[in-house]
Amino acid sequence: MPKTFVDKLIQNIKNKNSILCVGLDPQIKYLPRILKQEFQNAYPNKIEAAARCILEFNQKVIDNIFDIAVCVKPQIAFYEQYGSFGLYAFEETIKYAQKKDLMVLADVKRGDGGDTALAYSNTYLGKIETLDQSSLESQLNVDAVTLNISIGSACLDPFIEKIIENQKAVFAVVKTSFKPNSEIENFKLENGQPVWEKIAEFVNQKGEEAIGEKGYQNLGAVIGATYPKEAKIARKLMPKTWFLVPGYGAQGAAAKDAVAGIDQNGRGVIVNSARGITASFLNKDLKSDQGFEKEIRKAAIASRNELNEALK
Repeated sequence: MPKTFVDKLIQNIKNKNSILCVGLDPQIKYLPRILKQEFQNAYPNKIEAAARCILEFNQKVIDNIFDIAVCVKPQIAFYEQYGSFGLYAFEETIKYAQKKDLMVLADVKRGDGGDTALAYSNTYLGKIETLDQSSLESQLNVDAVTLNISIGSACLDPFIEKIIENQKAVFAVVKTSFKPNSEIENFKLENGQPVWEKIAEFVNQKGEEAIGEKGYQNLGAVIGATYPKEAKIARKLMPKTWFLVPGYGAQGAAAKDAVAGIDQNGRGVIVNSARGITASFLNKDLKSDQGFEKEIRKAAIASRNELNEALK
């Protein structure tokens, strides 16, 4: 029987001795000057130049972290703004990471229901229909996606089908890392329970439909590192759920905060860092940011080691 996403993730964590996920959230101000100048000179179309520069940068990041991180997490918003060129960069980034045997978690936070949810699930976790009614794997097929699930089952059910059929995963937004945190997450129900806790209970219930051989659910949860006390509550509400933890690094959360939601087995989290790694070369007194790749690798190794130390 094929291994589920979480079972493969556990093996990956063991092989690399790492719980690090690297966020690929490219912004022009965080790209190396040496690359920006190169692509500005090479492409007269400014949109194309930006997108191709982003792709080149992502590939260099991947080259330097593929043996350190367990997965990468490209956030689609940073690509969509460049239209078709940006989506090309997104697609090629996914393919390049997969060639390096990295798991890919597409941070797309879709949240619609019905046929639209089905189309989204086909795009990222399944197959798409062609004109002759055959089906082909989507060009954007990845290992896992993030979802906003405020619609509930109408949004989630098509994705759960793909989780089961194709050994994929979903990470539902439960508790974000932003400060101040979402007002809606913290709205109180009649019994005084915050909305985010009710969402956590819902995720735990739905996740029972997709259990891996190690006993973990393949419906995961996004739990921000900036709220470590809430992460411990979340773990009690979702004992078999894998957490994707943003907020470590540039957003200010420490390693000990990022792993606050680990379970009794010392498992259950992967921790994302984006700018803390991909922009680590800035302000290092590098001429035109030459040598940025070395700095990125150093930052990834330091983050992995810091998280491992916190796990102890």
